Amino acid sequence: MNIPFPAMIMMRRSARRVVALWLLAAALGLSLFPLVGVQAADPTLSGGALAVALQRGGYVILFRHAMTDQSQQDTDLQNITNCATQRNLTGEGQTQARTIGEAFTTLGIPVGQVVSSDLCRALDTARLASGKAPEPTERIRDNTPGKVAETTMAERNAALRQILTSPQPAGTNRVVVSHMPNILSVTGVQLNEGDALVLAPDGSGDVRLVARLSVADWNALAHIVARLGS
Repeated sequence: MNIPFPAMIMMRRSARRVVALWLLAAALGLSLFPLVGVQAADPTLSGGALAVALQRGGYVILFRHAMTDQSQQDTDLQNITNCATQRNLTGEGQTQARTIGEAFTTLGIPVGQVVSSDLCRALDTARLASGKAPEPTERIRDNTPGKVAETTMAERNAALRQILTSPQPAGTNRVVVSHMPNILSVTGVQLNEGDALVLAPDGSGDVRLVARLSVADWNALAHIVARLGS
C-alpha cells in the first residue's frame, strides 16, 4: 500500500510544524494532497550507499532552483529569454549550483536528460549543476497561485508528475529543475532554494523517496567519496 509522503512525514513533525505547513499551503492555494504518492516516508539511502546508487543511475534528481534575489520580480514573461526582466540567481546562488556540479563530478554521477523550467534562474541552476545544456520547458514553469490560471497550474502539475514518474533506465540519472509551488503541489515537500529530492520511479505512477539533499549535503557527500578514494 502506498502512503503519500506528506501524510507520513507530518506524523513525525511537531504539531507546530504541521500547522505551519497546512497554513502555508492554504495561503498559496496549493493542494494539501500531492499528485505523486511517495512510497517511503523517510529517505532510504545516505553516505556512501547513496553515492554508489547515484553512480549506477536510474534515479530522478529534482531540484528547486538555487538562491535568488527575492527583491526581483518576473515582469515580462512574454519575452522569456530576457533574463533582465526575471528574478535571477544571486552570486551565492550561482556558487550553490556550481558546488552541486562539482559534487556531481567528484561523485561520478552520470547525467542523462536534463529538464528545466524555462525561467532563467532554473536554466542557470540546471546548467551549472548538471554540466549539460538543459531542455527548457514552460510545462514546469513557476506555478505561483494568483499569477497563473488554475487550468494552467493543473497542466503544469501534471507535466511535472509525468516527468518525475517516467521510468529512468539504469546508467544515467534524470535531472529536473523547477519551482517551489510546483514541487510542493506535486510531492508535498517544501524545498529550500537549491535543495533536491532523489526519487526512484517505480514504473506504476509512484516514486520512492531515496534522499533529500541540501547544497551542503552534496558537498559533504563528495568529501566522503573523495576521502575514500584517497
